[in-house]
Amino acid sequence: MRDTETPAAFLRTIMNNAKPLSGIDISRATGIQSGSLYPILHRLEREGRIAGRWDREGGRRRKVYGLTEAGRTHLAEEGARITAASQALDRLLGGVS
Repeated sequence: MRDTETPAAFLRTIMNNAKPLSGIDISRATGIQSGSLYPILHRLEREGRIAGRWDREGGRRRKVYGLTEAGRTHLAEEGARITAASQALDRLLGGVS
């Protein structure tokens, strides 16, 4: 997975869940190990694309992350960019399989 794909994968994972997710939940969903996961989560939080808060579940304190409006906007922009690139490739290739 390219470095630019990893943050988008995290954002999609968080967006596709009704409740905020912990780092371990995101790791399980994406297959990214904690050594790579937490620096990306911290960067996304600094950029305002996700928001973290401390939660207590089953007596254990853990940080959970949810998507912000800026994160939703970023995903929509990335989706539009990918769609445009895909359409341009289709035009270039002219339906070649």
